[in-house]
Amino acid sequence: MNLTGGSLKINELMMLLKASYEENSDKNILTYKLDEKLSNLYGKVYVDNINKKVVLAHRGTGSENMGSDWVNNIIYASSSAYKLTSRFKIAKKMVDVALKKYKNYQFESIGHSQGALLSRLLSDKALNSIE
Repeated sequence: MNLTGGSLKINELMMLLKASYEENSDKNILTYKLDEKLSNLYGKVYVDNINKKVVLAHRGTGSENMGSDWVNNIIYASSSAYKLTSRFKIAKKMVDVALKKYKNYQFESIGHSQGALLSRLLSDKALNSIE
């Protein structure tokens, strides 16, 4: 895990990454509130309206849909077709809509495992990508 840079403290990072794996995660984590309309099984959008900051937390390979997650892992490892997978397309849509909705906010992109890959691939508008 790369913890260099970023404005997230370690405890914020750990709590937000953990919540990305939980289907019924907390709606509030510290000063962040879950944007339920943008969040999905694979990623969560947490918003801090006080500090005008958004955290895009991408979940790694999980127990739900594990077969398709492992297929995505194999596609990434063996070809350049990962951006054609439904997992990538769902994550990209979440990020694009969040960027539009919170256009004057600072963005942080975080992820673990396959989520780190998504964080890296989709972080061109984020201040930091932590993986």
